[in-house]
Amino acid sequence: MLTKFFLIVLIIVAGCDESPTDPDILIPSPLTVDVISTQLGTVKILDISLDGSASVRVDYWYDSTSVLRQISSAEDNLHSVVLAQMVQNTTYQYEVTPYLESNDGTPMSGSLTTDSLHANINNLIDITVTGESTVPMMILEPRWPPWAGFLIVTTQGEAVWQYQVKWTPQGMTLRENGNFVFLDTDLGEGLIEVDATGEVINRLLLSDHTVVAVH
Repeated sequence: MLTKFFLIVLIIVAGCDESPTDPDILIPSPLTVDVISTQLGTVKILDISLDGSASVRVDYWYDSTSVLRQISSAEDNLHSVVLAQMVQNTTYQYEVTPYLESNDGTPMSGSLTTDSLHANINNLIDITVTGESTVPMMILEPRWPPWAGFLIVTTQGEAVWQYQVKWTPQGMTLRENGNFVFLDTDLGEGLIEVDATGEVINRLLLSDHTVVAVH
């Protein structure tokens, strides 16, 4: 009898530790989701409006075994979410879910189709990936006349992002804000900061500065 009593107490205590979703919290719902194209065919922006302020989670996929996710953590009624890492000329499903803390609201679903990357990439690219990958993406520095620049490919060899340089790609780094910084030089342009949509944010030109670069 004593054993049963202790067992019941343990079950009650364990149940008290759980944090179920609070049914009294009203989560805003999506009103509209607009798909915006960028200069890169494989990058889209979702402009999302809610009927109240909340954070937003966007899941998107073309193969349900490989779901990508972007989060806009600010609690607002308007969100612009950049969807990257997508394969060209492919239809993706997406699901927009508002949330507050650990409480999810009603999702809104839809679909979008990516466009082609630079035509010269499609004509020249022939990437075969072998071995076992430890990272989901790779960034390459191809120099295929008439195209040279930076190319991001998946572990299946699919191109998902590109930036064409004016001179010669010589290396890159990633800023904390998620933007790329590319070195485009062979006595050429200099440093270029580019965001995920392919937009140039800043340039540091060799013609304007004396720069010594070690690569």
